[in-house]
Amino acid sequence: MHKVDSIQEKDGISAVVCCHNSAKVIEPTIKALLNQKFNRNVLYEIIVVDNNCSDNTEAKVKQIYNDSKNSVDLTIIKEPNSGLANARRTGVLKAKYSIISFLDDDNIVSENWIEKTHHLFQTKTDVGVVGGLNQPLTQGDTPWW
Repeated sequence: MHKVDSIQEKDGISAVVCCHNSAKVIEPTIKALLNQKFNRNVLYEIIVVDNNCSDNTEAKVKQIYNDSKNSVDLTIIKEPNSGLANARRTGVLKAKYSIISFLDDDNIVSENWIEKTHHLFQTKTDVGVVGGLNQPLTQGDTPWW
């Protein structure tokens, strides 16, 4: 996550999900972002950056969003130049909120992630970047490493 003061001015979170041929893995990621629970109102948006996908990632994201009947802003942007840096730059330029969070296409955030992240940045003004616990989802036995 990265807080940007000079570009965005609106209080909220822009969740930027960078994708490259992600149709098989993105559903839990998008659903987790759409199904956030709040005790207080926090504005947020989801930006999916299609980073030169050749599968049906865009159609899959649209289907998940339409099935959810959620009203959060979700934008899909095409970035034809492959590479994570290109995808993230495109997401940052599109972001409308002061807090920008980068997620991989297979990240599944907790149900109150948006609210907790927002609260952290509002109460700890000296914080500019945060990370979080990542637990891998594995198919089959967990590797020894």
